[in-house]
Amino acid sequence: MCGTNRSHEHYLTTVPLPPLIGHQALKSRLDEQVRRGTLASSLLLTGPAGIGKQRLAIWLAQRLLCTETGSPCGACQHCRFIEAGGHPDLLWIFPHARLKESDPSIEQAAQDNADAVAERLDANGLYPRPDGSSGIFLYGARLLVQRAVMTPALAKRKVFIVGEADRMVSQSSSDQAANAFLKLLEEPPADTTLILTSSEPGALLPTIRSRVISVRVNPLSDAEMREFLALPAAEPLLKKKDVADLVKLAHGAPGTLLDADTKAAAMTRARAMLDVTNGGGDRIFRVAYAHGSTKARGAFTDTLDALTELLHDLSRSAAKSGDERLATAGARAVVMVKKPATKPATKPATKPATKPATKPATKPATKPATKAAKTSTNQPPRATLSHVNARGSAHMVDVGAKIPTARRARAGGEIRMTRAAWTAIRNNSTKKGDVLAVARLAGIQAAKRTADLIPLCHPLALSHVDIALTLIAKPAMVRVEATVATVGPTGVEMEALTAVSVALLTVYDMVKSADKRMKIGAVRLLEKSGGRSGHFTAR
Repeated sequence: MCGTNRSHEHYLTTVPLPPLIGHQALKSRLDEQVRRGTLASSLLLTGPAGIGKQRLAIWLAQRLLCTETGSPCGACQHCRFIEAGGHPDLLWIFPHARLKESDPSIEQAAQDNADAVAERLDANGLYPRPDGSSGIFLYGARLLVQRAVMTPALAKRKVFIVGEADRMVSQSSSDQAANAFLKLLEEPPADTTLILTSSEPGALLPTIRSRVISVRVNPLSDAEMREFLALPAAEPLLKKKDVADLVKLAHGAPGTLLDADTKAAAMTRARAMLDVTNGGGDRIFRVAYAHGSTKARGAFTDTLDALTELLHDLSRSAAKSGDERLATAGARAVVMVKKPATKPATKPATKPATKPATKPATKPATKPATKAAKTSTNQPPRATLSHVNARGSAHMVDVGAKIPTARRARAGGEIRMTRAAWTAIRNNSTKKGDVLAVARLAGIQAAKRTADLIPLCHPLALSHVDIALTLIAKPAMVRVEATVATVGPTGVEMEALTAVSVALLTVYDMVKSADKRMKIGAVRLLEKSGGRSGHFTAR
């Protein structure tokens, strides 16, 4: 990309990036927004790891920079430079190892980034996920800010891609560049488009999430996975393995195949850590020493991620089998892994060391302290319902002190029917008119009026409501998915669920003359982001 001592001639002899497979519906949406001039200046592509979000971002950069009709054409100077990694108006930044210099210059940061891009291109654009020690460091933010004020060198605009933006490392002692990057997100130059990607949007700073428009990227279908594995660039992934097995293993995310060995090793270490809880003694020390200390940070982070996944599975299995105690313990363990309590462990160790030396504690002072310690250790406080006050009465939660952040929720549901009713919807032959169009409008209206229907919901200024209705042939049904977004102090899960429910009820009302036995079901929250609880995805 830009900021390199290598010539364009070097890049144009490099093996180009593999073609973008899948994501056709999303590409059409983005293409339409570019054509109409309505594409947001700051985007966040979210979705599972390894599904091609950064490759999609590069495609979008081609669409923005290519000047030919029916762009991206793939043949013009702009497209060829982008595919070969040498377009001066495209900056692609992603997590990699920290530079040894304590305070690298902009030129050093640019050269380091160009070398990292060249490594990915030399690997035919197929690369494993960066390990836990990699990140986007302060000098990377400085590079973005510095490039933003520059005039485009070749095209009419500039495009910045920040891959895995949740790995951006903030430094409280040097927040000037970070603040400048946030300002860049909020008010990018008119000739600049910023595209962030993240598989863990909940880990992004709230100040970043509030400044971008989130776009969901879905995994590839099985057919698209086979198409990907048929590419010459994907040949090293096969290794005499059965394509069907790889498709099943990938779950629509080709990138996970590159991390298979690393993930398997992390899973082995995580299972060993989990098994220790049933043992103890010297087994604990053996597991601890196995991680080592030299360059272990990245591997240990991968192990903690794998441990979190195992604990999630344990908690879900326990919940399904009715073991409430084990399910609760698993859920608490996930919180402990993600947010280890370091400060409370330091405080008690300091106070007892000084106070008893000065003044011996009396019995009344000692016993309550011991009792309190036992309570906090063995009997953690029970979770409370936020809509119930201290007197046990229902009330509306006061969110006035909360800082408004970007929040988004996605919900889904379905209505099953006879083939005749389904055909009537498909052929638009019902007596009441276009079923899907009316249901879509009803869902939008319901999202906006949720506070009028659910007593304790807060009225919210919604920034976006999208209702998608899909006809499914076998079994005959209409599937509804609602996506709702706002920037506010509270979430929009209820708005998304209400939109789905009312859209489904509207379908029933429009078609009940053809089938009164239609069944509405599977209404649930699929995903939410923003707020204190972070990112949630239903499985």
